[in-house]
Amino acid sequence: MLHITSSTPDRRRRRIPGTHPHVWKLIATHPDACVPIKGNVFALHPFHAWAQLSSHVSLEELVILAEAIITAISKSSGRYPRLVLSSLREFIDNAPYFLGKTACRTALQLVKANVLSPKESKARLVLLRHGLPDAEVNCHVDRAMFDSGKPMSLDIAWKHFKVAVEYDGDHHRTDKHQWRRDRKKRDRLRQLGWTIIVITADDIRDEVACAEFALNVARELTLRGCDVDFRVIAMTVEELARREKAADRKKRRESAV
Repeated sequence: MLHITSSTPDRRRRRIPGTHPHVWKLIATHPDACVPIKGNVFALHPFHAWAQLSSHVSLEELVILAEAIITAISKSSGRYPRLVLSSLREFIDNAPYFLGKTACRTALQLVKANVLSPKESKARLVLLRHGLPDAEVNCHVDRAMFDSGKPMSLDIAWKHFKVAVEYDGDHHRTDKHQWRRDRKKRDRLRQLGWTIIVITADDIRDEVACAEFALNVARELTLRGCDVDFRVIAMTVEELARREKAADRKKRRESAV
């Protein structure tokens, strides 16, 4: 299905087989809303596409998509992921009302910069929904280098407790170079005292698998002295976002005192 977007209803193309028409009024007020592809063919800027999708996807999908967009823009432009995230927040704050704007603001309570894959986004949300403390994403580990001199990094890590989660997609298994690189990295980090929990898509495939995964991580963190308020039944993403918003407000009040 090809989705076609117009700036006003009178410009909307009539139904064409294999297409679905939309109206996105922000095209008329945002000069950078359309990105030229070739000739007279344009695509919506990723920020606008994300905002437009906000009324069609779940809140979890909206968070995952935002993190993927931030990473893609950062890689293609060379901008720091945090600056791209800041630009996305500014875009949503300054945009006039549109259907889904509230969902975008809610999702941004949970969005992180520098998450390198949608499955990593999913895994991080699973852990948060089960009450585990927030962690750093794709962080470099001190004193851990590859032979090339490149620093080793971890997908999801609690540095203070030296516990980490690594997500392995199929290429981690089928690519010999990647498999060897992963093994060397994890052996090195375990020598430095790290606990590395390796997961695949099966570990986050459904509610039962997610709960088992979260419990395994919670156990390792607890053994390292972390205070974990584990939840057997995961909270919803909406509930998690409300909790993050309340915590953010509390921090702001405390910093203002």
